[in-house]
Amino acid sequence: MSELYKPYWDKTLDVRTAVGPPARPSKTEVKIFESLLFKIVKKKQAKVLVLGSTPELRDLALKYKCEVTSADISLEALIKLRSLMKQNWENEILVRDNWLHMPLKHSHYDIILGDLILENLYLHDWNKFLMKSREILNKNGYFILREPFLPPISEMRSKIYSVIEGCRNQREHPTALFIAFLYLTYNYSENSINARQARHLLKLYLKNNIRTAGMRRLTKNLLIWQRWGGKKWFILPQKMLEQKLSKYFIIKGRYFGRDHFFSKYFPIYLLKVKK
Repeated sequence: MSELYKPYWDKTLDVRTAVGPPARPSKTEVKIFESLLFKIVKKKQAKVLVLGSTPELRDLALKYKCEVTSADISLEALIKLRSLMKQNWENEILVRDNWLHMPLKHSHYDIILGDLILENLYLHDWNKFLMKSREILNKNGYFILREPFLPPISEMRSKIYSVIEGCRNQREHPTALFIAFLYLTYNYSENSINARQARHLLKLYLKNNIRTAGMRRLTKNLLIWQRWGGKKWFILPQKMLEQKLSKYFIIKGRYFGRDHFFSKYFPIYLLKVKK
């Protein structure tokens, strides 16, 4: 992860309390993570590495009495988000790292948990990250990862009005609207989506649709995305994403939540180490 975006992660507590799925795991997605983790952990005290500050994943690992290490580029984010955790975190080990170097023991961990990891790394770093992740897992290790893929753009364009109406009528979290416009900024030459461009599209849309109370509420909720400035996220179509994952891991399963508009584009992968 680039140091360029560290200031945003340092303020992540403010962001976290304002965003909804799919920018964070939904209730059904957390249940999927828990089910997969439980099947692996069972009754043994597993060694778990959580990538990022995601409180839901850190809570799950602590709930099952695992030895938990959490690694993020922002130590401040790791500490601040403890206020949103339900489990006792006193024994949690915190590591400040950008996920590419991770000064951790080889073959040490049984499980890695991650949410929206690859998209926060530059595309040219994906192989290095996946190789590093494989190295620090033991030979029977698993990586449980929620990672989005690019929907067919024609499909997104045809359904964007459903997202707008769902957000307007409070059937969908306002975050979904930002994600919808993000997808429309997709740059095929660099496989990226752009926050600044998405905010520009939103601004144009809201400027012409601000008359109702529902749209005024949406506008207020979407102000949180201003802090992302020109941040880019990197995503691939499903086939290309899974080709990347398959170089280092065996894809044992894909699992989908069902409680937000983008569920079918945000699978949770169960990956087993390929030695």
